[in-house]
Amino acid sequence: MKNKLIKNLNTHKKIVDLTDSVHGTFGKCVTTYEVHRRRDVTNLDNAIGYTILMNQRLIMQPKNSYKLGPNTTKSYEDYPAIFQNALSLEIGADEPQVTLSDIFPRTINTAVSTSSNDSQGSSSSNTHESTRGSSLTNINTFAVGLNAGYQAGPMGGASVGISADYSHSWEESKSKSTSEASTNANETNLSHGASMSIKDWSAYSFLDKDAYNPTWVWAQAYPWDVIQYSYSSGGNSIDLPDFIKDRMLTDGLLVTPIDLSLFGLDFSMQASWSIDFKEGITEDETLVVSNKITQYTATHELKDDNSLSVKLDDDGLVSKFNTDTLDLSLYALNPLHTTSGSTGAYIGFEANPFTYAPTDESDTFKIVSPANNLQVKGQGFNPDISTDLAKDTRITINFKVVDVTIDYGLILMHWIGKNSGAVNLNWAVNDQWTGTVMVDDQKGEGADNNLSHLDLRNTDFTSINFHDYLQLGMNTVTVEFEAVDSKADIDYTLFAIGLDTSGS
Repeated sequence: MKNKLIKNLNTHKKIVDLTDSVHGTFGKCVTTYEVHRRRDVTNLDNAIGYTILMNQRLIMQPKNSYKLGPNTTKSYEDYPAIFQNALSLEIGADEPQVTLSDIFPRTINTAVSTSSNDSQGSSSSNTHESTRGSSLTNINTFAVGLNAGYQAGPMGGASVGISADYSHSWEESKSKSTSEASTNANETNLSHGASMSIKDWSAYSFLDKDAYNPTWVWAQAYPWDVIQYSYSSGGNSIDLPDFIKDRMLTDGLLVTPIDLSLFGLDFSMQASWSIDFKEGITEDETLVVSNKITQYTATHELKDDNSLSVKLDDDGLVSKFNTDTLDLSLYALNPLHTTSGSTGAYIGFEANPFTYAPTDESDTFKIVSPANNLQVKGQGFNPDISTDLAKDTRITINFKVVDVTIDYGLILMHWIGKNSGAVNLNWAVNDQWTGTVMVDDQKGEGADNNLSHLDLRNTDFTSINFHDYLQLGMNTVTVEFEAVDSKADIDYTLFAIGLDTSGS
């Protein structure tokens, strides 16, 4: 359970109805994006990067549900026959290097083998044997899983593998045999056999010119291959060869669509990308993935003259939707871990590199701890993270928690200049608990060595300070800075921020 919780901390999940503006809802899409931070050191470089793992499941139902038991239907209408799923990535204003690392499925198609043998001989007897039958082996893999391993550390290595989370198989066979014998002088032997090993739906994947936006095409491959046999001499009526018609119309009886088309589709697709900001980062690393899913339905029916009519809609069902805007650095944050009372969540504004740094008080900045478990964003500061509070000045602190028993405290090292007035830090935790810390000590002065400590959780129930401001998962602390005396000159410096398990 804990491992699943930790995985979910890096995961964005979205469930949407597939809705066509004219025909309404025709399915559902469930998508997860798992985000991990990494360092790209290829070509002797050292760039911030992210690994994105996507798992998408599409569920589509036929317009008309199948009725069990005997039926007298002479048509099967509007069942799913082919659909296309196209993805497109949009990444902030910076231009990172995007690489598609893996994709599944690549191609799953149909294999058909046919053999026949004829022989004749002369003898005084004649035996004629005719055997007709069909053998169909259908193996459906509905939820092929993308197993992704991610090893924490500066390199942030990710490994991706494919395995089947759920599989389904069935066999069906039919046969009919007749024989005749006589004692005439001729003998004729005729044997004919056909064997098939098929996927009743085929999948094809390809990339666009950027080589990282994938598109999948899924198509019915049996009893007729919708991609290969889609020729129309006019309108949406499809001209099929006789051997395909024989599969769909047997002894004057209409054959149902293949089971997936009859009862509904449930397919999974996976992809993984590497996104590396080799030219640096100037603003938040964000990702939006747009989807366009187009489905075409088919109809086949028995006409009054006992012939077969097959149609493929030329007006597809189209559903378009986007993911929420994914803040990659927030999704990629690791949860706090404790080793001998230390979380490893420390940021020194002079010691650690910024994701993007301020050039003056008009700019924003972002910085992430070396352990990738603490992020600080701010505005109103100079490059050395000092301020005179001339502009709106605030910081936002983010971290993730996976326990409910460990006490955590937020530590700030800061001071004011020699002739500066005092500064109030108005804090809020998870938009629910609030308070104020005043800073009036100069550098190197005061009993606390310029440290302010805010207890975020105190599990000592015998203390009047027993409280818990934290929640499982993402936690946010905001701090707004203001002068105690609005007329005083201000020279405030924020030197470091950390999270620890020590008490006040």
